Amino acid sequence: MKPSLRPVFYWADAAEANFLLRKKQYELSKEDISIARVLVSNKIANQEQLLRKTKKRDDLTISAINDCTYLRKQVSQIIEYTELMGIEGLAAKKFFAAYFQDYAWESRFSLDLFIYKAE
Repeated sequence: MKPSLRPVFYWADAAEANFLLRKKQYELSKEDISIARVLVSNKIANQEQLLRKTKKRDDLTISAINDCTYLRKQVSQIIEYTELMGIEGLAAKKFFAAYFQDYAWESRFSLDLFIYKAE
């Protein structure tokens, strides 16, 4: 501690994130993607909700909401992990294109949003 009693070093347990969820995942067989389906479905539902909260009614946003709704409904029928990842990626692509359309979004690593030009 510093003289002001402010801590300089923090000691924390190494267990991060949701260890109960991880425990359940490791108890299942590798072929069981039931937990992954729930997580992906919830993620897509959150993306839908964010798009609806923007209150934009342009074609891109409406299309993204409809696509996310359709993809979320497909998640429960998926049995292959790679197919589930594909659906998650497609929903993310639709979401980001619509949600950040005013910022010329191209990809996750698009630098146009973060470059500040000195004048």
